[in-house]
Amino acid sequence: MLLNPHEHNRPYHDETSTEIMRKTIEFFENKGRRRIKEDDHERVWYSDFLDFVAREKIFAK
Repeated sequence: MLLNPHEHNRPYHDETSTEIMRKTIEFFENKGRRRIKEDDHERVWYSDFLDFVAREKIFAK
């Protein structure tokens, strides 16, 4: 799936999926490209994403 977060208009089957995608985009947009790259090189980004997934109960919906 290609994703342009500035023009995210992909239809989903339900409102829950739409909300999950919106929150996921918001997470990465708030983090920023520079921080994502820094964290990737330091191998720390994954834990904060897992914290986000747990906090938002992404897989519980």
